[in-house]
Amino acid sequence: MFEKIQEFIKCLATSVQTAKIYTIEHPKFKEIINITFPILKELLKEKNELVIGIIEDEIVFEKEIFFDLSKQLKTFIDYLKKYNIEKIVFKPNVEKEEFIRFIDFISFSIKNLNVDMQNYLPRIGIRNILIDNLRIQEARQDFNIIFYLELYKYIQKEFPYYIEKILNQDILDFINL
Repeated sequence: MFEKIQEFIKCLATSVQTAKIYTIEHPKFKEIINITFPILKELLKEKNELVIGIIEDEIVFEKEIFFDLSKQLKTFIDYLKKYNIEKIVFKPNVEKEEFIRFIDFISFSIKNLNVDMQNYLPRIGIRNILIDNLRIQEARQDFNIIFYLELYKYIQKEFPYYIEKILNQDILDFINL
């Protein structure tokens, strides 16, 4: 399932990028939507709702952090964060036209708005896709991810130091590990 989630997220990012380049009526846009939307609907058959989060610079789904995918989609993540979108929730009743409106909205309309997006989306017919900020407390409860992210970054930083000590046959201080 996690592979399918990653595939959907890549297609979602591609859909937004394609909408920025072409119009939503263009065949290239329709082509990527015809790939992306069926993946979403397939995922929603397995899940009651699909919640994708961004914590710091990482894409998360449930308790899974997609480190490699996050590196690949850094520009997309930065774009969403610029508009304070840290959580996207897809509900099971989402229809293709609503999905297209959502892609169009986050590709263009979002730049011109200074309104609460949660309340604005239903007014433009987007009721089954929600966007929001992640609150740290919520992230800790729902994803339990901050700890893992901090641990990962710590290990990334400290690992070379310990490997060098081992290779040099230096004494390791296991108490302070």
